[in-house]
Amino acid sequence: MLLIGLIAGIIIGWLAEWIIDWWFWRNEDGPSIPFLADSKPNEELQRALDAARAETADLRRQLAACLADASQGKQEEREAGPEPEENIEDEIVASGPILTLAETTSTEAPPPDNLKLIKGIGRVYEGKLNAANIYTFAALAQASAAQLKAAIEPKEWQVLDFDGWIAQASSLAKSAPKTNNKTRGG
Repeated sequence: MLLIGLIAGIIIGWLAEWIIDWWFWRNEDGPSIPFLADSKPNEELQRALDAARAETADLRRQLAACLADASQGKQEEREAGPEPEENIEDEIVASGPILTLAETTSTEAPPPDNLKLIKGIGRVYEGKLNAANIYTFAALAQASAAQLKAAIEPKEWQVLDFDGWIAQASSLAKSAPKTNNKTRGG
């Protein structure tokens, strides 16, 4: 009984779809749905389209003219020959001594600390702190709560203890050689 009802439903659905399709789309007068019946192009839109096409054609002509001028200018440069080169080396010597990399880095930056040792700082917050040039416990201890808030950019619903971070960083900065290479949670 269920099978007969299913087959009857499929046949009735197919038949209804066929009638609707024939009535609305294959009718010689076109579709009789009110919002589809007015399918004539809007004159205002057609004028705007024509104006856009004319502007596009004008821009293409201008581009072709510019490219022609540029290629003509390059040809004239080739015919004129190379321009005399300025002596850049004299300008560099006159500007003062050149420092090497070894001379510019008087002190090496300390290795970054594992900021995840501080309660409340995980991988994401450590990355945000690093992006704000805070790599060590000492740098974190010297930062203000406002600076940390600007670096982390917490959402309104997030409650972060920046003062606690600063206190923990200060404590860890004093004992940094002991805890610098430890990781939390393995």
